[in-house]
Amino acid sequence: MAALDRVLAEDSELAELCDETGDGPRWRRNITHTRRIRAGDETRPDGTRWH
Repeated sequence: MAALDRVLAEDSELAELCDETGDGPRWRRNITHTRRIRAGDETRPDGTRWH
């Protein structure tokens, strides 16, 4: 979780580099979604938890 938090942080060089591409917003959405799943905050389409 700490690694995902670091790449999503305001001062993340990786996030900055991704933002310079056309895929930056999609990359952020995917990383944010992955973080939510890992944290147990995201549910499947049927409403059940991933964990």
